[in-house]
Amino acid sequence: MQTDSMDRQVNISVGVTGLVFAIGILGACSFMLAPFYVAGLVVIEPWTASSAGFSVAIELWGAALGSLAMARARPAALTGLGLLMLSIANALAGFFLIDHGASVPLIYALRFVAGLGGGACLAAAYVALGSTRDPDRYFGLLLAVALAVSGVAYFTLPWLLERIGIAGIFFGLAAIAVLLMAAYWRVADSIHFARSSSGAGNLAASSEILIAIVLLYTAQGAVWTFVERIAVVSGIDPSVFGLSLAASSATGFLGGLVNAIQGKRGGRRIPVAIALIATVALLYMMILPVNALYFAIAVCGLQFAWCYVTPFLMGGLAETLDDMRSLSVGVFTQLAGLGLGPFVAATLLETGSDISMVPWVAMAATLLAVLAAVRAMKHR
Repeated sequence: MQTDSMDRQVNISVGVTGLVFAIGILGACSFMLAPFYVAGLVVIEPWTASSAGFSVAIELWGAALGSLAMARARPAALTGLGLLMLSIANALAGFFLIDHGASVPLIYALRFVAGLGGGACLAAAYVALGSTRDPDRYFGLLLAVALAVSGVAYFTLPWLLERIGIAGIFFGLAAIAVLLMAAYWRVADSIHFARSSSGAGNLAASSEILIAIVLLYTAQGAVWTFVERIAVVSGIDPSVFGLSLAASSATGFLGGLVNAIQGKRGGRRIPVAIALIATVALLYMMILPVNALYFAIAVCGLQFAWCYVTPFLMGGLAETLDDMRSLSVGVFTQLAGLGLGPFVAATLLETGSDISMVPWVAMAATLLAVLAAVRAMKHR
């Protein structure tokens, strides 16, 4: 893996792009698969919805710290270490959960380690793609591919959970990490990192974008972690829930693809504002009681909006930075928000609040994200 000289932005081959996408998607599994982590854990004693939610939050906080390390570490070494940590932590979590005998604190610790590795991998993918000539487009394509993969996962994981349990899922993730680690070291020298973008290094603008990112992802983390619980409490059939999530992956894919096609034409400010305001309306549709149709519309619309907006935010951030490794701070804020969201929601549940409070928390965070994003993109 190479670090390029100042202001040099590069294109990467299709094969290397595919590997970067795969590493980034594996790093994002702690969030992408959060509903199934919760569903797989709550059937095991003594796990509850709140303790399973805390597990997701802990893993995402680990991921946030792992991503932040990319700002100062050697990218090649940290990416390899991240894949190694993912393989070991997932394998051990699977092993200890086979007979349901693992203590909750032990699984918390292993998920934190897995989060560290996943965050390093996700940051590596974003920093590599941020070094290209058109980061908005590459970020959009990454999200489109991630949602295509998650669509397959959402369709098959309910079936797999019934047969192999959450332990089997963790073993599968460990095996994927080992395969990607072997492929990564074969092409590591083909992955480039540019030390600077063409932007002026606007600290104020980057701070405002980071605030918008952490607020948006706090909302996303709260809702997506407990989306399965919302469906259960609403009496939605499990098959309808699975199909809704699979369909949401398709609309998320479409959101990322639309962003990749649109690029920066027409600017970022107006599209971001419209998409985030629509997000608030969609979250309102998830206030209990929610019927199956409203639930499907809401989750599909939310995935489209999130995947459409994120490349604009990350692309805008890339233009404000002097060193593409600092783009890992953007990944950190994403993951910190994703960890904060389920933590706040799980805390409310632990103190006796109803699950219907979760969409309200997400709506409040999204409204604040609208204000921060519109201010940050005043001239974008």
